[in-house]
Amino acid sequence: MAPEGKNPALISQWGRLVSGTRRNLVAAGFGALVTAILGTVVTLSVTTSSMPPNGQLVQTGQGTPDVNKKNYKLVRDPNGFSLYVPRSFDRDASAKYSIYASKSKSQQIEIKSAPAGGRTPFEEIERLEESTSHDLGYERIRLDRFGNTPESATELEYYTKGFTGLRHAIAFSSIGPDGRIYSVAVAGPEESWHDSYSDFRMAVSSLCVTGYTCTQ
Repeated sequence: MAPEGKNPALISQWGRLVSGTRRNLVAAGFGALVTAILGTVVTLSVTTSSMPPNGQLVQTGQGTPDVNKKNYKLVRDPNGFSLYVPRSFDRDASAKYSIYASKSKSQQIEIKSAPAGGRTPFEEIERLEESTSHDLGYERIRLDRFGNTPESATELEYYTKGFTGLRHAIAFSSIGPDGRIYSVAVAGPEESWHDSYSDFRMAVSSLCVTGYTCTQ
């Protein structure tokens, strides 16, 4: 991500954020999440989830994040959904997609939706990885599909190398109750990954498609 004072790359480029040295990490299968942090690999269990009968997205099997909701605010985005984002984040009105960023622009949340057009969430994430894998320094941490059907939600986690050091990013794609594909991406400095990951889980678990009933 660009340092403060400069225009950061949009997360819609999702990986065109930085450059560095490839470590060629490999993803785990359906039964595991492989999280690589500076060379340390940790294996965690994952549960398969299904589409809830409301306006929210398929969950990643990790449940609602254990965070203080007072640190978040509910925003109703003009692109047809609502979600919780950190109170200090502002919407980038000039961005092509829905982007909420910290004051320094070092942490960003991007949400985009598009007609499925025959594509699946897995194919949407594959397209993302295809575009980001050409960037110098791209490192895949894991690629997981939460289920065994073409419509199953899919998640990609990866590293990049920015001007100020290692950056950590994650992207999630799912089919919404309206049949559109919704994608949520979060990126931030590695040293503040705990906060960024909490923001990601809050965004995914709270995102509600306009016109549907959700538990927020």
